[in-house]
Amino acid sequence: MADGQVSNNLPGNPVKYPYATSPIAGAEMAAGTVVYLNSSGRAVPAQANASATAVVIGVTLLPSIIGNPVPVAWGGSLELPPSNTALPLTPGQQMFLSPGTAGALTSVAPSGGGQFVVAVGIAETTTSLFVQVGPQQAAGSP
Repeated sequence: MADGQVSNNLPGNPVKYPYATSPIAGAEMAAGTVVYLNSSGRAVPAQANASATAVVIGVTLLPSIIGNPVPVAWGGSLELPPSNTALPLTPGQQMFLSPGTAGALTSVAPSGGGQFVVAVGIAETTTSLFVQVGPQQAAGSP
């Protein structure tokens, strides 16, 4: 398997259609964490409260350990772990990067000053998300 790919036949792999990369983790994170690359090029929890932290690259597939590669899905179906605070999802609902909690999803698009709207995906079922990261735009922009 080539570097930066995640096999979809690994035991317990939650991705049905993996479009993934494996950056080095800059923080310990749970599976299902929305991430961006910090200034050191490490994957860390993204947050929609600043332009720099709202450049989403995807959602972690597995828990991470600082300094080790972490698989990150940037497209495809992802089963979120039961501990994910966004659950239960509403099928068909657009999910966004949270401005209030780093690494979290929200069904409400950010709208406050200094916040950024980043669509992360669409809920397929009450527990699965079709990851499709959209462009970042300032809250309140057309």
